[in-house]
Amino acid sequence: MNPFGADPLVPSENIGKVSSKGVEATLGYNKRMGKFSYGASGNFTYAKSNIEFIDEAPGVLPYQRQTGNPLNTYLLYRAIGIYRTQEEIDKTPHLNGAQPGDLIYEDYNKDGQITADDQVRSQYGNIPLITYGAMLNFGYGDFDLSAVFAGQAKVSQYVLPESGTVGNFYSSWADNRWSPTNTNGSYPRVDTRASSSINGGLYNNTFWLDNASFLRLKNIELGYTLPASKLSLLHMQSARLYVNAFNLFTITKVKDYDPEGNSGSGQFYPQQKIINVGVNVSF
Repeated sequence: MNPFGADPLVPSENIGKVSSKGVEATLGYNKRMGKFSYGASGNFTYAKSNIEFIDEAPGVLPYQRQTGNPLNTYLLYRAIGIYRTQEEIDKTPHLNGAQPGDLIYEDYNKDGQITADDQVRSQYGNIPLITYGAMLNFGYGDFDLSAVFAGQAKVSQYVLPESGTVGNFYSSWADNRWSPTNTNGSYPRVDTRASSSINGGLYNNTFWLDNASFLRLKNIELGYTLPASKLSLLHMQSARLYVNAFNLFTITKVKDYDPEGNSGSGQFYPQQKIINVGVNVSF
């Protein structure tokens, strides 16, 4: 929880009016040339929500307001680095008790101290503004190949792993954390519990906010349909051999979890890569 009031990671339940606008498009093409055929189709959706009215406190700062922003945006301190030495701490506005290895929070309003007024609302929430997909298919004679891609963009996901005395750290954090023997670590020092740490739950911040855009190969399948001449010898009406795979790869900047997930504590069931080999037969 944030020490200065309501948890900024919990969407408000007091939204009075929300508007939305969007564009949706689908395009497809198929062609056959003798034994060869191919086709492609794609879809694109842009859907933007806007909070027209919400019961916010009269004195809320303009850059912290939910009004005028999309649903589910985050109110966060801006993390602009990691303190490497005590000298760096002494030279900049900092929280009481700040230590080497702690995140550096931006003094956004330039008043010489880090307070709740330095929290800034994120541009995007965890509802994507853009979703898209594509389907490709090819055929030659008795062989066929198809693939399905899906993705999203203009979306952010806040994930602070619940770690320390109550859970394991992600290896990326544990292996690359600041420590007295690794002062150039790319992650802040570890604490007994992330949710009550100065680098985590006590001061929700942009270090844990990820660009959750991705492009994923959802499915790909290669098949072979036995020709009629062979079917008659086998006393079959139809037979098709195939191999398919799901979630073979995902292109994303998110490293430790599924970018489609929405758990702020990092408790995701991972996407599974599945490969099947099979045959469909009818007599």
